Amino acid sequence: LEGALNRIEMGVSTLPTHVTDPVARLRTIHAAMRQAKDTPLFTETVMDLAARMSTTSTSPLTRYAADLAVQWRVMDYMSTGTNLVISNVSMGTDRYEIADVEVTHVHPLSPLSNGQGVFVTTQGYRGHLDIGVTSCAQLMPDVQQVVDAMVACYERLCALG
Repeated sequence: LEGALNRIEMGVSTLPTHVTDPVARLRTIHAAMRQAKDTPLFTETVMDLAARMSTTSTSPLTRYAADLAVQWRVMDYMSTGTNLVISNVSMGTDRYEIADVEVTHVHPLSPLSNGQGVFVTTQGYRGHLDIGVTSCAQLMPDVQQVVDAMVACYERLCALG
């Protein structure tokens, strides 16, 4: 049963957008993400507790206090002005159906917390990688710019072969 449960952890990493060579940037990001995954800030126990405290069965004040506690802890490790979250979720190899119709893609939509400008979620499902981008309209009025830049970088990497 343990292998069937999602493992939820949170780590903090830099995103080296200053590296101009696409392959070097991808390798640098991979190394930074590996380090973040090897040394998480929160393990599933802490995150599960925060999730339980943030359910609809609790009062708005309790949910706010839980969200604030997690934000304070995360902000201890982030630079001022950090407002981007990137999440990756693997759904495994199971095939899902809804009303006897096969699910072919999953379009992730992640909620923003106070102070977050952009939340990018990648979700793998049956050989596909679906990406959702959620943004705060005041901090990122044209999220399509972010999406276009992501697509352009992806296409550049694919063209390198």
